[in-house]
Amino acid sequence: MIVVKKKEYMVSPFLLREKLESVPAAAALKQQELFSQAFSGQVSSLEREVLLRQQELESARGRVAEMEQVLSRCGKITLC
Repeated sequence: MIVVKKKEYMVSPFLLREKLESVPAAAALKQQELFSQAFSGQVSSLEREVLLRQQELESARGRVAEMEQVLSRCGKITLC
């Protein structure tokens, strides 16, 4: 029996047990959703980081190509 604002309600023990059993399942589901959201945010962050590093790598490759052209014009590694 549950008392709510001085009113008594009869609650079936089976309903009460089902409610109590569903609480851990609901909590586990909510926890799974929170983990999923957190990991999704981390994956997005890592994807942006990879894209940034790829752009930096392409830029560095361009500078290397420029330096190779300068060195090929000068012959050997000397100041031109």
